[in-house]
Amino acid sequence: MNIQERINNDLTSAMKAKKEPELRTLRLIKAELIKKQKESGAELTDEVALSVLQTLAKKFKDSIDAYMQGGRKDLVEKEQSELAVLTGYLPDQMSEADVRREVGDILDTFTDEQRGNFGEIMKAVMERLKGKADGGVVTKVVKELLAKK
Repeated sequence: MNIQERINNDLTSAMKAKKEPELRTLRLIKAELIKKQKESGAELTDEVALSVLQTLAKKFKDSIDAYMQGGRKDLVEKEQSELAVLTGYLPDQMSEADVRREVGDILDTFTDEQRGNFGEIMKAVMERLKGKADGGVVTKVVKELLAKK
């Protein structure tokens, strides 16, 4: 069962059970997937659907940070509950230690001259870790490891 089918099944279940936070989040996810499908004009692959979900997760995290700074605990809790539903559809993320190990392995393939090109390094790292690790953590680790060498 692909991601879209799973979301549709869970949406139906949430409607029947009248689970409002889940229902609201699943409707948002479904709307974003439909929007992406219309933009591309073709059926979405699981890879594209995961990309949409990761973008939504980042938006939720950014909103949570903004609401925390604004002292809006009620909205923080709402966003966190929606993020919890969303993360159920995302693959487990790598720990920072695992990211550090993978980035170290990738950096070993670059010469000293190539290590000055942050963009190329990030491209190589994100190709290998796409969907497996948070982009913010990857960027932080790459910068730290480049600063050491």
